[in-house]
Amino acid sequence: MGGKGQTGGVSTNDQIVAMQQQQAAQATQANQERNARLAYGTQNIKNIFEGTPSGATPLDLSGITQASAPTSGMSPSQEPAVMQQWLAKNPSAANPFAPGNINVGAKASLPGGYSWGQLPDDGSGTPQYGLYDASGNLVNSGSTSDLAASKIYTGGAPGTSTQPFGPDFYNKYTNSILNYYMPQEGQQYNTARSSLSYSLARAGQLNSSTAGMDIGNLANQDAINRAQIASGADTQTAGLRSTIQQDEQTALNQLYSTEDPSVAANTAQNMVANANLTKPLLNPAGALFTPITVGVGNALSGFTNPVAYINPSAGGVGSTGAATPGINQSSGINQSSV
Repeated sequence: MGGKGQTGGVSTNDQIVAMQQQQAAQATQANQERNARLAYGTQNIKNIFEGTPSGATPLDLSGITQASAPTSGMSPSQEPAVMQQWLAKNPSAANPFAPGNINVGAKASLPGGYSWGQLPDDGSGTPQYGLYDASGNLVNSGSTSDLAASKIYTGGAPGTSTQPFGPDFYNKYTNSILNYYMPQEGQQYNTARSSLSYSLARAGQLNSSTAGMDIGNLANQDAINRAQIASGADTQTAGLRSTIQQDEQTALNQLYSTEDPSVAANTAQNMVANANLTKPLLNPAGALFTPITVGVGNALSGFTNPVAYINPSAGGVGSTGAATPGINQSSGINQSSV
């Protein structure tokens, strides 16, 4: 007869210990799966924003079916028949278990030394599957469809990257600003220079010291205007770069919040698509030069218009008013997403 606290010869304490051990094993397994998903999701987001090694190719995961593999727990005589039925319905799938034995832990081979198979019980009540690298490390977990949709890249030149947001991307953005404003500034300078020469000639001061001073000041203001346009373009490009970095961090935050790599990857891809469509907001430049008034024996050299300067620390390109729309101190160079 069993003693106190025993049921059928098995003590209640032993049952409790066994249950606790099982729960601990499930918790450990669930944590390993979580860490694998987060590591995979993090790398996937980095690939989306920062690029993959040049020449790298996606791992062919077509050997993993979109359907669910049969689970273990049936009798040995049932296992081969069920597995054969499943493989017949999923001809592109690799057999994740040894012939005649669908024990958890068996793996099926994939290209590049990768493999996949069913994972131990994690307490979720749903069979989970794992994708392993060539060293046997778990790199992703989930359903078979989750594994089949994984974006794993192999090969490529070490230390290189396709860089979707590399120097060419940012240079193109900067140049779109410069190519819009520099010609306007140049045209205004030529107009101001011609007007000054005409005024000096009419006043008989074309070869005077006053003429030399005014022409020099005008050229200096031309250089200042061009430098301010370049500075404003650089500032707005830096703002775009910062926005993209923040988008990447947002996608990573979503990954750790949801623990779902596919959801975070979709967010990252949408953000990248929007960033690629981002264009600077370009408004016609306002008056950058004020004509010099030249009189006999006198020259008024107040030809600059301070409110028309580009302010590198400003946030956008706006207008100086209804009469002089363009680049001003209170706005700068903006960007918009189309």
